[in-house]
Amino acid sequence: MPLFSLIYGTNRPGGFDLLIESLKNQPRDLYELIVVDNYPGRLERSVVQDYILRNNIPLRAYTHPIIPGAGLKTGMARSFNTGVVYSTTDHIVILNDYCWLPPGWAYQWNQTIQNAQANSMITATASLRMASPPIEDGDITIWPNTPLWWNIGPEIELYTPKYFETFHSYF
Repeated sequence: MPLFSLIYGTNRPGGFDLLIESLKNQPRDLYELIVVDNYPGRLERSVVQDYILRNNIPLRAYTHPIIPGAGLKTGMARSFNTGVVYSTTDHIVILNDYCWLPPGWAYQWNQTIQNAQANSMITATASLRMASPPIEDGDITIWPNTPLWWNIGPEIELYTPKYFETFHSYF
């Protein structure tokens, strides 16, 4: 059984290349991935689920932000609550979309969880990354041929995504 559940909520195009590339080298026995996706039609196309499974990521669930019997409201809170319903662990890590997790990230969380007191909450911000503006509205990527996290070198202009801040939280 995994130690913690990763809940990844999104309603925007792309971003799965960042997530999957950063999870590929994390120890799979430490986590399960729960994707709560409200981007129109992506769940039904199954492209992302296939991509996740092809990369051997322990996918627990891939669903819309709907809790059975709780109505049709959506939004980030509903996404997180939906993810918790699918979780099989006592430890939850909520990820924003377009979030890249550095090497060793799961080991660090494992150590933090082992050392933390019960009923604690820890929040961490993601590191700043430079990126070119998105090119397309793809299911997996919005930066064709190269995931965003590879574009870390010097650039003429820093692309700043609008209306969201990348972060992850542990409960």
